[in-house]
Amino acid sequence: VGTSYTISGNEYKISKPGAEVILVKTSKTTKNVTVPAQIYVQGITYKVISIGAKAFNNNKNLTKVTIGTIKINSNAFFNCKNLKTVTIKSVLLTTKTASKKAFKNAHKKLVIQVPKKVKKNYTKIFKGLKVK
Repeated sequence: VGTSYTISGNEYKISKPGAEVILVKTSKTTKNVTVPAQIYVQGITYKVISIGAKAFNNNKNLTKVTIGTIKINSNAFFNCKNLKTVTIKSVLLTTKTASKKAFKNAHKKLVIQVPKKVKKNYTKIFKGLKVK
């Protein structure tokens, strides 16, 4: 627990031994990021369960993010002024696992693309943001 691994410029920290990791930091030069459902390190598969607070903080190059089944913490994408598209593949997010504040100070025309069957719920979670 607490051990960090860097894969493709993204830093992951182990939260539960042999099982789960949190994305804690990303490369500031990345334009498009896909947060994987799992990572494979030293023969062990870890489930990516969360995007940590300020993981993408002040990333001026970031324009597009694709997210699997995970928790999105407050300020995860704080001050990402060029972030225009976020695709959330998960149908499991709730007000407890996703924060509207995750996208604080992101691009004014940010669009969050979600699965059709959860659009109504996600519109409530990300109130004030454009959910398609």
